[in-house]
Amino acid sequence: APSLHVFIGNSVSGENIDTSNLRLKVGFIEPLPVSNYKVAEVSLIIDKKEVITLNSEDFNQSVKRKLSRLNSGAEVRVSVTVKDPLNKTKRINAVFFIEP
Repeated sequence: APSLHVFIGNSVSGENIDTSNLRLKVGFIEPLPVSNYKVAEVSLIIDKKEVITLNSEDFNQSVKRKLSRLNSGAEVRVSVTVKDPLNKTKRINAVFFIEP
């Protein structure tokens, strides 16, 4: 089975994120199969010091502001809890960096 990935914009774990595209989603790198996982919770660890927990994949304005104010190269760790159609939960971890 293909592995699930966390995307922020078009970036996957280990990549730089463009702060003008902060849309988080969970899915596969391959276009098929289509992921039918629902995001239950998102935890962000910003620059190794601040933890923010959200109950959806939508970043609110305050989170977007914090991310866009980070210095280039700052680390953003993301832990996403997803539920499959049978309500089984799974956690996916990723790490991103603010693009230079």
